[in-house]
Amino acid sequence: MITTLFFALSCQEQKEGQNLVSLFKSKLPSGWNIELNDYNQAPFQWQGKNFVGKKLRIWKQESKENVDVPYSEKSETYLSQKQIIRYLYEKMEGGYHYKMMERVHPDQLEVITNQYIIIAPSSMSLEKDVSPGKEIYKIYRDVLHKEIQKIEPINDDFFNISSFPKTLSGKKALIYDFNEGMYTSFGIYSP
Repeated sequence: MITTLFFALSCQEQKEGQNLVSLFKSKLPSGWNIELNDYNQAPFQWQGKNFVGKKLRIWKQESKENVDVPYSEKSETYLSQKQIIRYLYEKMEGGYHYKMMERVHPDQLEVITNQYIIIAPSSMSLEKDVSPGKEIYKIYRDVLHKEIQKIEPINDDFFNISSFPKTLSGKKALIYDFNEGMYTSFGIYSP
């Protein structure tokens, strides 16, 4: 019985992922590619457990001629890649904390929808957005930014909470945002 239930849930998740890929493919201009893979790691600089989600990558690779390089006597061709990468978490229990003097920026919460907690890579990451253009951003938002949940943050230190509620009353997640002087703690709980 449990195996059958697990298999049914697994098939449903696979179908939702295929639907998302198909939807993007129908809207993206030619030359753009999409990947959606399982991703069960914490976002950059985050700590916690229970990270269950997918990694979305939309990209286009182009050849460009490099003619304005002072040390080169002849033009060279190089590959340029435009991209958007997002982490779409279905469940997570984690967060980050840092002091203002630290210069390493963690990945940031972009939005919470009824289906996903969407995390954007840090501007310091190799997975940050690279010149996708307004049209691609619009397509991305039209597909994924539906049914956005507006959630008021709880002013409490995520890392000092001893227990979380068992149910979230129809919400996808709880957000904890705590600032005290130069110290910041941010966390998300979605069982």
